[in-house]
Amino acid sequence: MGFVEPGDEVIVFEPFFDQYISNIEMPGGKVVYVPLHPPKDGATRVTSAAEWTLNMNELKAAITERTRMIVINSPHNPVGKVFSKEELAAIGDLCVKNNIIILSDEVYDRLYYVPFTRIATLSPEIAKLTLTVGSGGKNFYCTGWRVGWLIGPEHLIKYVSAAHTRICYSSVSPLQEATAIGFEEADKEGFWDDSVKEMRGKVDRFNKIWKELDIPVSPLWFLNVHQSICLTAVTVLRPGRWLLCPSQSVQSPATRRLRLSVSRLFSTTRL
Repeated sequence: MGFVEPGDEVIVFEPFFDQYISNIEMPGGKVVYVPLHPPKDGATRVTSAAEWTLNMNELKAAITERTRMIVINSPHNPVGKVFSKEELAAIGDLCVKNNIIILSDEVYDRLYYVPFTRIATLSPEIAKLTLTVGSGGKNFYCTGWRVGWLIGPEHLIKYVSAAHTRICYSSVSPLQEATAIGFEEADKEGFWDDSVKEMRGKVDRFNKIWKELDIPVSPLWFLNVHQSICLTAVTVLRPGRWLLCPSQSVQSPATRRLRLSVSRLFSTTRL
């Protein structure tokens, strides 16, 4: 909101987290959607989030003289895709060529199973255009705290600071301090590795039922299931244990997937 003027365009990859849209449209911006393409045979076999692809020709075609910003989310919600270094470099080079600001949403930057790259580290030219978003709430599973941060060059951060002053005004200081201490202790206690291990265990446990039913999914932090098999999925979800989430906040008409999640502690999760 610190950069978009009426008529400016912002490119968002779909599916997407819904908050992007209101933040773009409120100051008068126009959302331009570019799809992430799921595997063509994703309804018939278990697939990896890495198999969702971005067509660079479609991205290039979406850029106009009014394009102000591109929003990247890696690791991606809801797909779970971690954009490769090569994909990020291609996007970054395109932004440098067209002088487009990059908003890199990296709030899941501690939860990944494959190599993770920060787009701002790829070149000084890309770094000058990049604002990186982080979240203590996502890192420590306490999203209600609403403690986060932006990393970027001074010439971009100053506009964010100006907008932030009028939008949020302040945050809860004790929670900011707790988040800072949390990072210090997490490194000492091996919290990050333990978190990934525990989440991987939850996904593997959740997947057992789909393997038994021979239902293909795309496993990540939660499960993406093709809508063509959603009726079967509903019949096997057990009351009080499984939650079906056709969430509007991350749904995309182009992908026809449903998101399933287990909202329980690992120690109490049972099939």
